[in-house]
Amino acid sequence: MSLQTTSPEFRTLTVTRATSKDTYPAGLLIFGTSSTVSVVGSVTPATGDDMKRLPDAARTSEAMRIIADDELRTMNTLTGFAADLVDLDGEQWEILSVKTWPSYAPKQRHWDAIAARLDRDGAAA
Repeated sequence: MSLQTTSPEFRTLTVTRATSKDTYPAGLLIFGTSSTVSVVGSVTPATGDDMKRLPDAARTSEAMRIIADDELRTMNTLTGFAADLVDLDGEQWEILSVKTWPSYAPKQRHWDAIAARLDRDGAAA
């Protein structure tokens, strides 16, 4: 059973996900590629406790908590893949923290993420 069928406050979110990482041949930045996926989730303002999950530098950013029925990803420093970007009302929000809610039933796992709003330059606002 998906989240969308059990709770009316859940909506479909557009997520931009890295499909290849940025590279630096000869010192020149070549941006990786990305694709968009749809994820069903609930979006609420982040609480003080939610903000504690963020890196220190991001704790002053505007943040939202997203609970989703499909995977949300933070930046992976080992592979070089960028974090997911979620479009919320025309603004880009970067996933900075993710916890999973394991479930004993298959396909009922949930992702609990904290996202910070990006400014027009792509930095956390």
